[in-house]
Amino acid sequence: MKEDIRSVLQMMQEGRIGVDQATERIAGLKAQQATGASGHYGDKTLRIQITSPTSDNVVINVPVKVVKVLLASGHGIASSIPQIARYMDEIKIDLLIHAMDNEFVGQLVDMRSEDEAVSIVIE
Repeated sequence: MKEDIRSVLQMMQEGRIGVDQATERIAGLKAQQATGASGHYGDKTLRIQITSPTSDNVVINVPVKVVKVLLASGHGIASSIPQIARYMDEIKIDLLIHAMDNEFVGQLVDMRSEDEAVSIVIE
């Protein structure tokens, strides 16, 4: 657990996550240890966070089990809609499914601009 906390603190020091996110993650690690959670990958969560000083901030948490089903079924549906099909080649759904199949844990996306930040993490 010390290594996990060190990793969270390093991410905060590098500016990849904020103080609030670091606090949440460390509290989660401590709670997991206290409850003796088994750490099954299916119990993980895909967290999408969008922050913007000019509009509402958004945080979405979806269980990994649900994400895998939605991605597999949604990709086929979206590809059949002509207005969306042209964008589907640019979306690497297979890579995301592959990451989850291989039980990847950590940051998938960290995009920042002057006005917004988007973070996608499996934790």
